[in-house]
Amino acid sequence: MRYKLAEEIARSRQTVDNDPVQYDEHEEVNVETYANDDGMWSVKVTCTSDPTLSFPLQKFPDEGSANHYARQCADRIIRKKMNEVRSIVRTLILESQLGYQCNNHSLGWVDDQGAWINCGGMSHGEWLYRYHYNEVVPEGGVENPFGWIKVSNASQIFLAGRSWDEVTEGQVDALIEMWGECSKHSRWIQRDTETFEVLFGIIESDELPDNYDAPSFKMTIPDFLGLYGGRRAIDNFYGMLLGE
Repeated sequence: MRYKLAEEIARSRQTVDNDPVQYDEHEEVNVETYANDDGMWSVKVTCTSDPTLSFPLQKFPDEGSANHYARQCADRIIRKKMNEVRSIVRTLILESQLGYQCNNHSLGWVDDQGAWINCGGMSHGEWLYRYHYNEVVPEGGVENPFGWIKVSNASQIFLAGRSWDEVTEGQVDALIEMWGECSKHSRWIQRDTETFEVLFGIIESDELPDNYDAPSFKMTIPDFLGLYGGRRAIDNFYGMLLGE
């Protein structure tokens, strides 16, 4: 004869959770504890969402040992699942932060030498003050360096210069690098790159402080690359999307 026990087992203050829900009532855990005809006690602890975390049937000489083993196994499963949830949450937070950075605010610079500079969450002005001006404000204030490209987000890009005709091959490569970083978070770069139009504008700079009225234009990334980078740039862009 065998029967399943339904008694409540006292809780320790050092278990995973001290709320009214017992460890053997947790949604991730199924605990089977019962007495055998031979006087032994059997315990089997199953993880309901991941069988690989389950503990096989074990026998013990008394009820106390059986309950202690059941609690230990259940706590291990619950902790493991809690750590998985925390890992997922951390990943989502990091992805949302980078996604926000790629889509909504100050993203970075491309300097006149063709280096892509991620602002790391700082505003464009703060980055310039810290790293371009070495925390020394010039007499005219912090201004956009002439010939640099200001990337507000993956779809709004501004040249601090006279004309996009002056953009260099290195700067085009840096923009491809930026779009590559953002392609994991700005889904349109992968899904709608043939139709989604990016804003390309001209802004004032330290050499052209009154350059406010220069015309801007919109075009797709492939069209922009074809116009200012040629076949090589287009191939590099699509190679980046394909992970080449």
